[in-house]
Amino acid sequence: MEEYPGKVVEIIDYPSSQSIKARTIKIAVPETVSFAPGQFVMVANQSVKNKSFPDKLKWASMSVANAPSEKGIIELGMDMGEEGGIRHFVCTKLKVGDEMILKGPMGNFVCKDEPHQPVLIALGTGITPIISMARHTLETWPNTKVDLFYSLKTSEIYLFKDSLEKLAAQHPLFAMNVTVTREDNSWNGLRGRIQEHLKTYDFGDKTKRIFYLCGSPKGVTEIISVIKELGFSDDQIKKEQW
Repeated sequence: MEEYPGKVVEIIDYPSSQSIKARTIKIAVPETVSFAPGQFVMVANQSVKNKSFPDKLKWASMSVANAPSEKGIIELGMDMGEEGGIRHFVCTKLKVGDEMILKGPMGNFVCKDEPHQPVLIALGTGITPIISMARHTLETWPNTKVDLFYSLKTSEIYLFKDSLEKLAAQHPLFAMNVTVTREDNSWNGLRGRIQEHLKTYDFGDKTKRIFYLCGSPKGVTEIISVIKELGFSDDQIKKEQW
């Protein structure tokens, strides 16, 4: 797969008192790069080598957060990951102006490119492909009902907070359900696991809904069980796990 260059043009840090560090970054890329909402790219930097093959780069897959209509930019969101990996490098050492190497896009976890009413479910950094889907859907069909369920460990690591709140302000049919699962005295919103909030939610006409889930395998599996208990079919559920 062909590689192409990128240059970091923006970094937003999400420092946490619980030793969890996260970042969102924007990378300028050739305007010929295109992707579907939900896809990912492979990312590398010359400073991070493969331990088993020191002459080769270490690569990491990262989902794209921006809408496909935003040409010349790839936006990514991630937590710190393990030391020696690309995510750890990006979260601890990357600076605006640094060069990156990318491949892709790749992946089959994509939002249907036709009118429908998505229910978007994100666990932690799983918000990255989910916000791409939200942006694309609301930009393309602004009068579409879109429901977001987003689970955070703490409110300190609320990735894309400003962007999501801007979407909600611009689109009255975009409903945000953001919940925190750990003790957090600064949080005044929903608490607890997404599963519990889904059980009492009014989804309207269930035949029009399609669920897109992204997050840890355990969390995604548990949420899918609840979705099925609510009467939705396998054909209405799309997932990405990491």
